Parts: sequence; C-alpha cells; structure tokens
Amino acid sequence: GWCSFKLFVWAGVAPVAAMFRPRRPRRRDSQRRCLHVVAVACVCAVGTAVSVVGISAWTALPTGGRRSFAAGLITTVAGTSPGLAGWAGGAACAEEVVYRTKKQAPRIPKVLAVMLLRTTYESVEDWGAYSDMASYQKYFALQIRDGYQSFRDRFRNYDLTMLYNTTFLEASADGGISNRFYFSFLNDAQWRVIGRAVKSEQDRDRFGRVVGDRLYRAIIKGKELKSDVEEDANATEEEKEVARKYQRIGIWPALGKLPKTDKPDEVLRNVGRILGYLKEQGYCESFEISLPEALPKGGFRFRSFVREPANLETTRSLMRSNDNFAPRYDQRILQAFFADCGFGSSFSDSIAGGLQVSEVTPAPMPNGILSEWSLVPDPEAGL
Repeated sequence: GWCSFKLFVWAGVAPVAAMFRPRRPRRRDSQRRCLHVVAVACVCAVGTAVSVVGISAWTALPTGGRRSFAAGLITTVAGTSPGLAGWAGGAACAEEVVYRTKKQAPRIPKVLAVMLLRTTYESVEDWGAYSDMASYQKYFALQIRDGYQSFRDRFRNYDLTMLYNTTFLEASADGGISNRFYFSFLNDAQWRVIGRAVKSEQDRDRFGRVVGDRLYRAIIKGKELKSDVEEDANATEEEKEVARKYQRIGIWPALGKLPKTDKPDEVLRNVGRILGYLKEQGYCESFEISLPEALPKGGFRFRSFVREPANLETTRSLMRSNDNFAPRYDQRILQAFFADCGFGSSFSDSIAGGLQVSEVTPAPMPNGILSEWSLVPDPEAGL
C-alpha cells in the first residue's frame, strides 16, 4: 500500500539526502575516513538504487502498472546486486565536497512530463514489444541503475539535491520528474529499453508514429491525468491525505479538432497551432516555421525548428548512441496531423541553433531540433 511505498522510498532517499549537504572538508586520519566512507556506502547501498527509479517512474506509470513495477524493482534489487552501484554512489556522495555554487537545473511542468513518459509506456504495452510489461519494467529499472552514475557525472555542475529531498518531493508530488535533466534521464532509459525489442528501422518508424498518434489524439480531445494510488483502509488520516494529493496529476487541455486541408499555407498555419499548443504546455521555449516550397504532384516541403524541447538531452544522447532511435515527440505529432490531412510525410532532423544559419553572423548555440519535411498527397495516409 501507500504506507509501505513511502517507507520504501524513504529508505532510499533519506541517507542520500544527508550526503548532498555541502560541508567543509575536515582533517581526519585515514582509518576514520575509511570507516566513514564504508559506513555511508553500506547505508546507501540499496537506497540509492531503489530511490532513483521508485520516486519518478511511480508517478508516470498508468493505472494498474505500479504494483508490477514495484515487483520488478524488488526482483531487480534481490536478484542482480544493485548494491554495487549503490555503494559506488554512496561513496561518491561521501567524498564529494562542493566548493562553488551549482547552477539550477531547468524545470518542466509535471503534467507534461507524466504525459510523455506515460504515453511512451502505454505505446510499449499496445505494441507488444515485450511479452509482458513486467519484463519491460525490469529492464527499465536496470537501465536506470546502470546509467545513474553517468547521469550524476554529466550534470555534476547542477544542483540535483531536490532528487534526494523527501520534504521537497512530497510537497511537489512529482517525484522529481519536473527536473528537466532527470526527466530526460528517464526518457532516455525508456527508449534504450524499447530499442532492444524494436530493432528494425521500419518497426522503429512505425512505433514512433504510434506514440505520436496517441499524443495527437490527446491534444485534440484533452485528457485528465490521474495516478492509481488507492486509499488504504488501515491508513491514518494523514497518510490518506498524502495519497489523495498524489491521485490527481493534472489536466492535459484540449486544443480542439483541426480542419483537414490540402493547401500548404493552411497546413502550416495549423502546424503553428500545434507547436504553439506544445509551447504553452511547457514542451519548448519557442519554434520557427519556414514558408512552403512546392514539390511535384501536389506535394510541398518546409522546415521547422523547435528550441529547447523538454527532452533535448535525450535526443542528443540517443542520436549518438542508440542508432538514432529517439522520441521526436513533436515531429511524430505533426506526422499524425499530416496523415489526417491526407499527406504522407517524411523528415530528417539535426541538432541546430535556429531555422536559418547566416554566413555573416556566428552560428548560434545548437539548442534545438531542426527538421526538414517533405509531404506528398496520400489518401491512405490516415488509415
């Protein structure tokens, strides 16, 4: 129940939180220092590995998924010795001394983070990539465990203490996923695990379209996001109040149905509406769209640029090391819209600094995704 989950998370979070408080280094003899590190490592051994996954993924899972997820975590902890990763993490915390002010990590809305993580999860289930979702959850937990130290090292200049602060996590009720870097870490793990089961280029393209279609339908109709935390009859009133706080996540608002059209200018006008909607939900900082250029047989091409998407770090990482198999949420949403308008679509994308690169001024910092689109009429695209 909820009580046991709180204890489960607290056991992992509390020891690590203490280790992230900056303090002055003190002189001590080597024997005392060694005993201190070993003691801290032992306390954190299970806690570090468990808390990293348990806090955030719990919020993002759909109804009915959390019990099997917890079972997968328990299996992971019991059967694959995550204590080694936890020991390393605990020792690193004990040794780390902060001499400078760390930067604050960028944040994204909780509703957006849950919507993207949950839609990906549900798409895996619908696709049948794994024989059962318990297997997917186990591999996801292992991916989180194995990649966590790299995540910490990559963002060591940023303040990540909120991920270990139980008071903050309970107050925010988001499990840390509103931290953009941590969200990207979880999102990256999802797509690496999916990539092990969905291997061919054609299947990966189709899977991406499934995710995009689900998100597009949710944009058109809207969706209320809820967790599956149930009240425990034996819980105290205080514990029940905490459970109710986690029950309602928020509203993914409805944009309304978009008109179907085959006119390039009108299509791009609605592309602007979709990207504007995503911007309002906190998905990106800004976007740009070029003018359409005519192609033979009624087709056209254009370019789009999305600055600082929520999973920019995920996309950068997966483009380099996951055979370019990345979420591409905004592009997949647009493909679903194009199919509704009777267009088949294809695109290529890259990390860039804007829609246009001037030869006179220096190139801007690459902080977004540039997509080059080609659309051709296809009456069967929406089938």
